[in-house]
Amino acid sequence: MTDRLNTFSTSDVITILYHITLINKNPHFFHKEVNKTLPLRFSNQQRMGEVQVYTNNRWIPICYRNFGWQEAVVICRQLGFTNASRLSGKALRHSSNYLVNLNCAGREMSLHQCRYKIGNNNSCTERNIVSVECVAGVCGLYPCQNNGTCLGNANNNFTCNCPRGWTGSTCEREMNECTSNPCSANATCIDEFQGYSCRCPSGYYGQFCQEGPVATGSVRISGGRNIHEGYVEIYQNGQWGTICHDSWNLHDGRVVCSQLGYVEVENVDCCKSTQPKSGPFWIAALNCTGSESSIQNCPGFQWRNVTATSSCSRKGHNPATVRCAG
Repeated sequence: MTDRLNTFSTSDVITILYHITLINKNPHFFHKEVNKTLPLRFSNQQRMGEVQVYTNNRWIPICYRNFGWQEAVVICRQLGFTNASRLSGKALRHSSNYLVNLNCAGREMSLHQCRYKIGNNNSCTERNIVSVECVAGVCGLYPCQNNGTCLGNANNNFTCNCPRGWTGSTCEREMNECTSNPCSANATCIDEFQGYSCRCPSGYYGQFCQEGPVATGSVRISGGRNIHEGYVEIYQNGQWGTICHDSWNLHDGRVVCSQLGYVEVENVDCCKSTQPKSGPFWIAALNCTGSESSIQNCPGFQWRNVTATSSCSRKGHNPATVRCAG
């Protein structure tokens, strides 16, 4: 025994005594340095709820102060889960001890590899304790990108349901949606971010150019609060245009509604705020009697591109509008 003691130098003895003093003053001196286990559990459920640690022969909560996703991930990993999906602070009236100042890097396999302290009932002044929800399986690693939905299976494999505009095994690539030829009538498909648009050939319209071809003189109602009201449009030379409001009246509106299959006209001054998106004023005046089957049969019908000198083209002037019923 004497021979073994003689192998220590004076500096070695001083170092040993220094560390013994630190351990006596701070029983958690080795929390970071030694491979000390720190058991965990959820207080009431299998994969979510209040997290408790076992130390000094009792289960104690974790203080929520400065707690974040890195700590939550380590907790779930230690409990055998893949990842954390939710964390929160839960009010607690009283505990004699708390695990406080928990600080993980996120790569640790268990909490004992993180920095922490065991504090008394005054160490967590907010009385908020950690609550965590964990996820299991390969989907817990969130492998799907760009808001894709992960679907796991019994073989611990997964597939990603990708949102519109994305493709690939993990939804990592933007899709050219024009490759599926979504546009009708040989329209030109224009690929856009997370979508596409169709450039319709003459005579066709609609989101996919699915409507048409449109006959010259065809009438529609557009731009209102519903399909029964709005400004009156008439088709000519591959373009929709409007009708001048100057001499527009109930007789004109009755013919338009009848041509569109309605029973009656309710109002021809319904939509003062409605403005055409684009296009010319094709008709200056109709002068219908109200009995015509089509506006092309009205006495005043004449194709014109109303010029800027007309009151119909002055700034702020509304086109003819109608509200149909029945």
